[in-house]
Amino acid sequence: MDIIYIPSLSSYNKELEALYLSEGLETDGTKDAFYSVEAKDGGTLVGGITLSRRYGVTVLDYVAVLPEYRKHGIGRTLVDTAFKTAKDKNIREIFLVTKAEGFFAKLGAVRTDEHNELLSECFSCSRYMEKCRPVLMKIRI
Repeated sequence: MDIIYIPSLSSYNKELEALYLSEGLETDGTKDAFYSVEAKDGGTLVGGITLSRRYGVTVLDYVAVLPEYRKHGIGRTLVDTAFKTAKDKNIREIFLVTKAEGFFAKLGAVRTDEHNELLSECFSCSRYMEKCRPVLMKIRI
C-alpha cells in the first residue's frame, strides 16, 4: 500500500462525491467546499476529506476511507492534512456532524450545542435516527 495525498482548493470534486455516497454519507455540503484532500493507492481513490463554510463557520463535511483501507492511519492523515491547511488559513475552530464520535474524540473534538443548525440538516434524511445517529462536535485546532 503506497498512499499518496492530493490536496485541492477546488470547490467540487465528482470523484470524492461518489466516494462519500458509496460510504453512506450525504453530499449536500460539497457545493460549499473550499478544500479537499484525496487519498489514492495507485490510481484508486481510497479516501477523502472535505472542508466547507456554512452558517458562518468552517465545517468538516466529509471524511471517508474505503473499508479495506481502514485502520492504516489514512483517516488520521486526511484529518491532519485538512486541519493544517485550516490553521494556515487562520481557522481555529471546526465543526462536524459525525457518526464516528470516538474517532474525533481521540483527536480532541467535543460534543457541542453551538450551531445546531448543522445537525438540523440531518432531520430530513430517511436514515436519521434509524441507521444514522449523528452528533455535533467541534474541535479547536
